[in-house]
Amino acid sequence: MKNITFKKNDMIIRKGDESNGMYLIKSGIVGVYSDLPKKGRTMISMLGKGKFIGEMGVIDNEKRSADVVALQDTEVIEIPAEDFGSFVAGNTTDVIALMKNLCERLRSTNKDLDKAARTISCFVEENDNLNTKSVTGLKGAITSALKFLGISGKEKQPKTKYAAGEVIFEQGDIGTTMFRILEGEASVVADYGKADQAELAVLKKGDIFGEMAVIEEERRTATVIAKTDLTVDTVANGKLKSFLTAYPEDAVKIMANMSAKLRATTQKYLETLGSISEFVASERDSMGMYVGGEDFIQYAAYYDSIMEYSAIEPSMAFYSHYNF
Repeated sequence: MKNITFKKNDMIIRKGDESNGMYLIKSGIVGVYSDLPKKGRTMISMLGKGKFIGEMGVIDNEKRSADVVALQDTEVIEIPAEDFGSFVAGNTTDVIALMKNLCERLRSTNKDLDKAARTISCFVEENDNLNTKSVTGLKGAITSALKFLGISGKEKQPKTKYAAGEVIFEQGDIGTTMFRILEGEASVVADYGKADQAELAVLKKGDIFGEMAVIEEERRTATVIAKTDLTVDTVANGKLKSFLTAYPEDAVKIMANMSAKLRATTQKYLETLGSISEFVASERDSMGMYVGGEDFIQYAAYYDSIMEYSAIEPSMAFYSHYNF
């Protein structure tokens, strides 16, 4: 790691480059730029002291998806990708700040997805002149989005030992605890107890789950069940710093989990907007007769501009949550 000073207008990160490091801003301000359809080169965000840039690419090894330029003389700490592990081990406070940043972006994307799904729901309820095919397609988008988000209540008191088949927490619960598996296996399940219940993943010794709950209060996005007799460590709200000090290698696992969730949620949001766009395209000449039609048209235009911007990797074009 080393300090670097960039002069005003210097390019710090270039879109399309390999993600060979990340930066922590010590002083100054940077702008995040991209070429947006019909707008050209546009600044989509400004970041200052204490903010990270380029972190997503280091965490999940993706290429840069935006340019970052110094708006004034700016000093940063460069953290090469190969030094990320040692940075995590020695800078617990900064790592928690990085996790909180990922959490904020994921929470914001969840809200956008929820808003889009509920816009579709209101549109279907308020327009009784929709044809059966349109209603079926739009309701499918609602079901998929809300299933992805989950709705439920407060979860049960966490334990350190679970019997095979025992539910640890349910999709939609408001969580307060993170878990690390010491012995045994756990199943991550969607639609638990329903006809279309599906096992999404099997977690094994050393795996971490439920991490969002100890960074920021978030609803569980899936149900986790003990696949075998299970022994876990638990980390409650407010105990993350001491946990990372004792187990710094687990910070990378946690951030990788969050990165994957952010990308998956972004993709689900785009799929939901795609359903709106398809409807608008098929009903373009009659959109004016529908209640809420203007909202649909705006969502469709937004989605179409995203697809125009990035036909190869749509998730990179989600303007509000750039993974640069």
